[in-house]
Amino acid sequence: MLEPFLQHVRRSGAVAAYVMEYGSTDGSAELIRSPEWRDFVHVVPFPGLDAPLTSDAAMAMAKERHPDAFCLFCDPDEFICTSAESLQSVMERERWGDYSVIHLPRTNMTGDAANIPALQDGPFLDYLTLSIKRPHVRGTDEKVTGDLKSPWIFTAIPSKVMVRLSDCVAMGYGDHNATTTSRKKLVSSLAWLQHYPIRGWAEFEEKVRNIALHLEQDVDGPDQGPFHCWHWRRWAAQLASGELRAEYERQFVGGDSLRDYLADGTLVSSEHLAKSR
Repeated sequence: MLEPFLQHVRRSGAVAAYVMEYGSTDGSAELIRSPEWRDFVHVVPFPGLDAPLTSDAAMAMAKERHPDAFCLFCDPDEFICTSAESLQSVMERERWGDYSVIHLPRTNMTGDAANIPALQDGPFLDYLTLSIKRPHVRGTDEKVTGDLKSPWIFTAIPSKVMVRLSDCVAMGYGDHNATTTSRKKLVSSLAWLQHYPIRGWAEFEEKVRNIALHLEQDVDGPDQGPFHCWHWRRWAAQLASGELRAEYERQFVGGDSLRDYLADGTLVSSEHLAKSR
């Protein structure tokens, strides 16, 4: 997951990446310290689970080293994309230099259900090429009961932000907003984030097992709020009940549903990341 992300952001024109290392055991720590990445990636010390859940530590480190730069705050399963030839050209066309905060819309990515077997061992960017352009806004009843009217992957998700570091005072929870000395903000219409939250089954199952453990241990944290991370609690319950594999397979689209979603614009083919690899 991490290496395709780093390759993409470097190819997009980033001069550095700031990564908070949580003591991972999946090879990520070794990767970012390898000769290929050690000059590009800067490790942000993990402040511990009791620290405020914001990106302020990463922001402060990046601001010290690159005070005049813009910095994107996102997860490694979120890939920045543009409708122009380059990110630099988008910044110029939308006059990002006039703003302190750029909101980047996010779209969940899915794929043809027929490709589920190939996805297990193949590169996810080659198989998850369907962008959900007409997502479903979840109602309170869906979040509380977990009884969704459509597969979770169709859920509308909030934007993430890119901030001018010289103007940034603090990052908001989840990196969906920021406090800055200037109130000038822009919602980009030419750049967005493609979100790949569900890839191979083994990754998803491990992710949910870790989520369940986190929820058990962090009983008083912000993730326990009634509308925060409601899907985490839903998946943890499905793991316990043996329904998680079926939930995983529901996140992909096939047959008549795929044809209909493409016809009405709910899904749009987006293969430029696969072709850029």
